[in-house]
Amino acid sequence: MHKHITDILLDGFTRQSAKEGEMVDIIVRDVATSESPMFFVYAEQIANLIFLKLEVAPEKIDRYLMVLHIDNSADVYLQDFQTQIGARVSRTFSPGEMVLQSDLDSIEDVQFPGTSIVEGDRLVYLERRGWRFGIAFDFSRKTDQTEFSKLCAELQTKLLLENILQITLAELHKAGELGFDAFVITEGKTDWRHLERALREIAFKRKLRYDTSDQDRGDTKLLDICQSLALEPRHRPVVCVFDRDNETILKRLANADPEEKGYQDWGNNVYSFAIPVPEHRRNYLYISIEMYYLDDVLWRITTDGRRLCFDNEVKKELIQGKVTRAVIIPAVGDSEITKKVIANDVDIIEDEAGRKVCLSKARFAEMIRHKSEPFNEVDFSAFRLIAEQVERILNASNEKGIVSKT
Repeated sequence: MHKHITDILLDGFTRQSAKEGEMVDIIVRDVATSESPMFFVYAEQIANLIFLKLEVAPEKIDRYLMVLHIDNSADVYLQDFQTQIGARVSRTFSPGEMVLQSDLDSIEDVQFPGTSIVEGDRLVYLERRGWRFGIAFDFSRKTDQTEFSKLCAELQTKLLLENILQITLAELHKAGELGFDAFVITEGKTDWRHLERALREIAFKRKLRYDTSDQDRGDTKLLDICQSLALEPRHRPVVCVFDRDNETILKRLANADPEEKGYQDWGNNVYSFAIPVPEHRRNYLYISIEMYYLDDVLWRITTDGRRLCFDNEVKKELIQGKVTRAVIIPAVGDSEITKKVIANDVDIIEDEAGRKVCLSKARFAEMIRHKSEPFNEVDFSAFRLIAEQVERILNASNEKGIVSKT
């Protein structure tokens, strides 16, 4: 929906109260989410200014873009206007492939195709994500479309992180009612299922609770979560567990571990570590939780003929750049040490006879957790490396005298 309205007088918001003749600071550019009191100041005053003219009830609007021109007329785009997000991704994509939150390393810009934004315009963008709203505006009259796209990207990033963080905090609160030695947040949404059974099987004595929300997270956002949780004191340790498959993240973790303890202490009882390399994967470059199992386990076939598949044994057939079919082939030998478990679109992978042959990471994790055939008997000895790392962290926390008794 697109509407044009006139006589919109809006140049900024005062930062503090002032009497006639006094100096006042005016906010002309900002990003705020509904976690901030300023969001409601901005959003309500703009709503009062424009929605009567738009003849639309503000409570029915989840998103809008207002382009306020130099003559104080405004083009307002409501609800269904096209938005194009430019993001840096954490894996390789083909045209038309579905993107998940966990695939996004960072949001770089937000474009609005079909809208005209020129220097001299004043701009407002309001967006809802989940239960949260955010607003970005620039009334400086000096911003072009490129600069405003970066401001909107900042807003999208904040909304995404806050949504993930609030879900995590809810899980942490729920765990606190049960008592625990440590609260564990894994990078992959299925990883906690592996840890739960593995640490129980090797008789790890510590009582761990997990973030079981199954939200898409990824390594970049998990790092943000670590740093955000560390802003406030935590009565019991929070431990963030990263895969070892992203060089950029591993470097950032290494920089946060100057004493080379093998883990990061973010302060306020928040810790993290990248999973150690198990002996049987010593030469492998990318280690995810699934790589802790021996090949004997990874190659097991379920009763419906499926198993985990790796990216070095799948051939994608393309037509005009779009994946139309993916076929299982003999593994490419020289790429063995760089292979990764296929996590997405496993249901399009077939054998030459057209049979679906790949097992999703989620189903594999559930079958491991519940001891389902053919994973009722599994060697979990490699997981002792993770247990030892958690134990070191808990001992360090104890030495600081932070841990509360359950």
